[in-house]
Amino acid sequence: AVLGKNILFSALKGNSEAMQVVVDAMEKVVYPKDTQVMVQNDVGGEHWYIIETGEVDIVKDSVKVTSFKSGEGFGEMELMYACRTAASVIVSSEECTCWRLGRGTYRHIVMKA
Repeated sequence: AVLGKNILFSALKGNSEAMQVVVDAMEKVVYPKDTQVMVQNDVGGEHWYIIETGEVDIVKDSVKVTSFKSGEGFGEMELMYACRTAASVIVSSEECTCWRLGRGTYRHIVMKA
């Protein structure tokens, strides 16, 4: 349900088979507190992330802009366009469990839908 609400997967709306392929391709990752999952100005983020549990801070130019929690995702622009990372994403809870999808898989499955 969360994937269906994300613009990255709008091309798959109504295609439950393709959506299941995306879900099966996602990898579970667990990060401890203070891990920088993404670093501002890095080039070519390779993954899109959705948070299962925990919380991350979004930090731009050393200033916390917002926080994301369970059900929210980040890394869309970097995944689609291989652009510089707009902000750092830092784990603020004791632990953060995310599911991530790599660029190659995204392009293979979603862009061809």
